[in-house]
Amino acid sequence: MARIQGWAYASASLAMVSLVAGEAVPGSPSMPLKPPMTPLPALDTEPNTSGEGQPCGVLEGPKLLLKDTGFILKAPIAWEKREWLEAGGALTAVVGTALLLDGPVRDNAQAHRNIGADKAAKQVQLFGAGYSFAVMGGFYAYGKFVGNEDAAHTGIEALEASLISGALGSAIKISVGRSRPLKQEGAFHFEPFRGGVSFPSGHTAQAFTVATVIAEHYPQLWVRCVAYGTAALVGVSRIEQNAHFTSDVLAGAILGTLVGRTVVRLNTERNVSRPNGHGGLKVALAPDFGPGGYRGAMLSLKF
Repeated sequence: MARIQGWAYASASLAMVSLVAGEAVPGSPSMPLKPPMTPLPALDTEPNTSGEGQPCGVLEGPKLLLKDTGFILKAPIAWEKREWLEAGGALTAVVGTALLLDGPVRDNAQAHRNIGADKAAKQVQLFGAGYSFAVMGGFYAYGKFVGNEDAAHTGIEALEASLISGALGSAIKISVGRSRPLKQEGAFHFEPFRGGVSFPSGHTAQAFTVATVIAEHYPQLWVRCVAYGTAALVGVSRIEQNAHFTSDVLAGAILGTLVGRTVVRLNTERNVSRPNGHGGLKVALAPDFGPGGYRGAMLSLKF
């Protein structure tokens, strides 16, 4: 049974990477889940040098963050038949997973839990929480230290995408109100706006958001395998911890991938101000001094 469990988890990880990253697994179909490829609307890329109507640096970041979030929310309006078919396929995959796999996978995972697996899962799931922000910070710090703008903006775009996917994921969680499996209320217990917060998996969405931004900037096969493979293991760890059903994890993976890809596309399309032709968020960290001396550090975000 241990071998069966290990094979099942490995297969689930590989299938998740294949499904979301759009890579084919030998002998099985793949379903690339890309954001709508209709042309993006023209963006205002002319810098305002008049000094009029420009928000202060602290406000520019949130303003553009809201703009990108709005673009993602309104994207279905411009979808064509192919995009709707892809969205329908994704929805079918989530619903089908809920109907066919949620109960059996949960039962199997909990029947084979052990101390070693618990310890590993508790560490791996952090790549969908605190560790993910350490990865973003690592890319940004490395890029600034060695003068690699692509690395720096990988961290910045991952942060922007994380904020958007986190907000959208939280809204969906509250709207759906699905109970977590650990509540023992069944796989189909929903109380919209006053129930649980199981659907989708926030850890998985966060992990796939960061993995997607990294993979979009560094498309080498080994980078994609490491990024998406780690993200897939986050989803598996959440199932092992009895925090989510399989369909929660799949939905989180789809959400994170779509948001990550769209944010990278939007930032690439802006093509403003920077010497290498990219535009995006600028991050500055400076000491904060007051009448009583040093009071801490001040973080400013500017697009």
